[in-house]
Amino acid sequence: MSKHHVTTHHWSDGQLETVFFEFENFEEAVAFAENSDRDCVKIYDADGQLLHSVFNSPEPAATGTYA
Repeated sequence: MSKHHVTTHHWSDGQLETVFFEFENFEEAVAFAENSDRDCVKIYDADGQLLHSVFNSPEPAATGTYA
């Protein structure tokens, strides 16, 4: 069985932190992604194809700051 690669992205003090994980199967990767506190989690197959993504950060406010 092929491994599933997971990347997580999180903004901290104005810098983007990216961390990589590897799981034996898709179900483990999805469980990790859906329970993560990271801003964005993406799951890829062994060929680099995006299979699933989870966005945990709140949507930006509807009010803009430009005039």
